[in-house]
Amino acid sequence: MDYSVRAISFDEFKPIYDERMMVDFPDNERRSVRSIRRMFRHSKYEVYVLEKENHVYGYACLIKDEGENIALLDYYAIDKAHRSEGLGSVFLQLLKQTLSYQGLLIESERPNDTEISEEIHIRERRIDFYLRNDAKMTHYYWDAFGVGYHLLWLPIDEDNDRREYVAKIPEFYRSAMPGYYVRKHTSLIENNESK
Repeated sequence: MDYSVRAISFDEFKPIYDERMMVDFPDNERRSVRSIRRMFRHSKYEVYVLEKENHVYGYACLIKDEGENIALLDYYAIDKAHRSEGLGSVFLQLLKQTLSYQGLLIESERPNDTEISEEIHIRERRIDFYLRNDAKMTHYYWDAFGVGYHLLWLPIDEDNDRREYVAKIPEFYRSAMPGYYVRKHTSLIENNESK
């Protein structure tokens, strides 16, 4: 396998944002390029790409919390022309080998929050993908700006199963926007049913 993963600069990321993120993520889910540039400048944001022969097959955007040595997976996408080829798993496994974090916090939309059967299926498949790739379901939901998420923890250090890092999610959001906005439009909810 000739795929490799590397961190890229904001200047390398900008064309990916303009050409791919505009297609991969709806307007209401996409951070502004200005916000991402600011986080890059403050060393709070990293972007990694999956490459082979100078072609970018996928990208992963992370918000960093160096104090706890963890990150939030902000965006994760494989080139539309190469989806369903197993590259998502390849990328995630190579990314885990590349990162020095203890783990990644992952948001995944709750399937039961929609009545559209196709959307339910997509959300279930997304959660199954992360679980197949060693992520663990936590006992928390995250509601952010009208969207409900399951929170998952992907340990990178094999001895580390520190799911309590879930409580850091508001801090990740505060890296990208004002704190009062985060307090007003988000909430972390313990899911007692999953215990």
